[in-house]
Amino acid sequence: MNRFASQSEPALLLGCNVSNCLAAVRALGRTGIPLAVAGVRGGLVSKSRWFKPWPTEAEPRPETLTQALSAAEIPAGVLIPCTDHWVRAVASLPTAGRFRWSSPSHRAAETCLDKGQFAKALERLDLPRPNTLIPESGPLPAWSELTGYFVKPRDSSAFFARFASKGFRFSSAEEAEKVIRLCSESRLEILLQEFIPGPPTAHHFLDGFMDRHGRIRALFARRRVRAQYGELSNSSCLVSIDIEPMRDAAENLERFLRDIGYRGMFSAEFKLDRRDGRFKFIEVNTRVWGDMGLALRCGVDVVQMAYKDALGEDVQPVLDYKVGQHWINLHRDRVVARDLIRDRQLTWGAFGRSWMRASFDLLSLSDPGPALWDLGQRLRRRAGTELAQPGGRRAQQHVGAL
Repeated sequence: MNRFASQSEPALLLGCNVSNCLAAVRALGRTGIPLAVAGVRGGLVSKSRWFKPWPTEAEPRPETLTQALSAAEIPAGVLIPCTDHWVRAVASLPTAGRFRWSSPSHRAAETCLDKGQFAKALERLDLPRPNTLIPESGPLPAWSELTGYFVKPRDSSAFFARFASKGFRFSSAEEAEKVIRLCSESRLEILLQEFIPGPPTAHHFLDGFMDRHGRIRALFARRRVRAQYGELSNSSCLVSIDIEPMRDAAENLERFLRDIGYRGMFSAEFKLDRRDGRFKFIEVNTRVWGDMGLALRCGVDVVQMAYKDALGEDVQPVLDYKVGQHWINLHRDRVVARDLIRDRQLTWGAFGRSWMRASFDLLSLSDPGPALWDLGQRLRRRAGTELAQPGGRRAQQHVGAL
């Protein structure tokens, strides 16, 4: 029996249990496009009302993905990679076959995913960027000249899997040598990159979609409002903004994407360098992103664009979107906002306005399962921590009952 009763070709999401895969599931599910998800067995994404498992043991490698597609019992489908590893796997597949996709070629994917290649491409095109040093490209300057630099991975996914961090700052030659030695022992290639000073609000993003003809069909601007503590942190609150102040950055991004022959959805991060007033490239992501709910709320659905473009359909451009809309990482932002209010850097009024009618990372009234599952997991972890502490409240109650 065919699991996909619709006449539409199904979207086959290649993902894992993270919020970006959930965002793609919700984007497709709400439009009625049939879907299935590979790489997920239980957990967060499986709690979505639209989740359907793709019965395959495919791993994010071209050879295993090719075998899984050959064995699939459906006539055709559209592949949508949701992680960097899956982007690489899809980029290495032969283009002919029953399955199609709208995502970067191998060259374009590697230029964005390998931060060393990315830095070289920006240098070749002379686009605004932080100063970047690649250790294997030549001798490094004296450590005294590296004040203000930080260690950045060439492969962000592998680095985060190993260290749960985006990079490492250092304040001395000894610290830098220790970090570089640790990365070398972990067989992770790194860069040394200038850290652009500035508050969380200096981080800006341009999200969008480029079709098979090399036309940008959507361009959506957002800005970070609040972020976790630390200079290499993640957003906790974002707001959609008018694209006009970022017009130069948008032109530079289009130049970069055209140069590498890009196709598919993208999310480019810039940081406004107040020393010269320029938006400087930080990275370009080649897949769906966790805070995509903000773009969807504002009327920009790049997932559906990728689906249509893969099928050879004409993708209509998005010419306008809502500005002033907020996206919130619920658990992250409540901690950040609490501390900012305590330190009188944020008012209750401003906090309330950012949360009012915002879109959230997991919380959705039309799809409550993932948020409820996540809450249950957090409560269980907290209960386990309290029970594990000898002086914890629950341990004391248990002793009192004896």
